[in-house]
Amino acid sequence: MNNNEENNKFELALTTALRVPGVKVDRTSFLKKELSNYVSKEKINQAIESNTIEADIDLLVLDKVAKNIVSNRTTLTAGASFLAGLPGGFAMAASIRKH
Repeated sequence: MNNNEENNKFELALTTALRVPGVKVDRTSFLKKELSNYVSKEKINQAIESNTIEADIDLLVLDKVAKNIVSNRTTLTAGASFLAGLPGGFAMAASIRKH
């Protein structure tokens, strides 16, 4: 797969996420935040004005950014799920001890 096809996947993932009901993403803020540790401000501004392909952002950078985002979101989701289950677990333990 060539670099343009991979960049298209990144853009497709971003635009698909934006279409999910309840998901609000400020594209400008998102790109600035997620790309700031990897590429120059000039390239980020080019990506904002057009897209990551025209900004010539390296595929490896986009792949690393995407993996970091997925990893962070997975950790947050798993943590929230664990915390949501705690009260029920404590209540169950308390009810078992009473009997």
